[in-house]
Amino acid sequence: MIVTANVEGLEYMKKVWWSKALNVVVMVLVPLMAVRIFFYFIFGLLVNIETGEEIEFTVVEFLFFCFLVWYTIYLALTPQRMLKKLNKISRNVVETVNFGENGFTAYNRGETMNEQVDYAYDRVTKATFSKNWFVISCDKNRVYPIHVRSFVQGTPDELRALLRAKLGDKFKEK
Repeated sequence: MIVTANVEGLEYMKKVWWSKALNVVVMVLVPLMAVRIFFYFIFGLLVNIETGEEIEFTVVEFLFFCFLVWYTIYLALTPQRMLKKLNKISRNVVETVNFGENGFTAYNRGETMNEQVDYAYDRVTKATFSKNWFVISCDKNRVYPIHVRSFVQGTPDELRALLRAKLGDKFKEK
């Protein structure tokens, strides 16, 4: 039997957040736009000081620059906010997953939660292994992230072999 014990943390939240291509694109484009607007603001400010005209446009540019800086910081801190919300919902939860020959059982136990879910391997929609993480998706709204350091019994290689045998093409290694 293979047994893992996970405590979801900031590391996994960052992995989920930064794995979405749109988030990465936004985090690159927003600061570039902010820098461009900042230089337009400085140039416009210098011109407006000299001529005394169009000060309203410069103020709007400055406000838009401030918004872009705030939005960049907001996006960068999203994983921490996600983790805080998760901890408010279910404090000190430890997720233990027991893998057997016919399926696996996930136990979520903490201060406000005591849950047991049984899955047969045919209910798994996909599973991947990449960069020290197993991610097993079941149904449409259940995902089990498992880090290689979380193994209590068995090894990551044993789990990889088990998933490869039981899931076939549903299991991918990246």
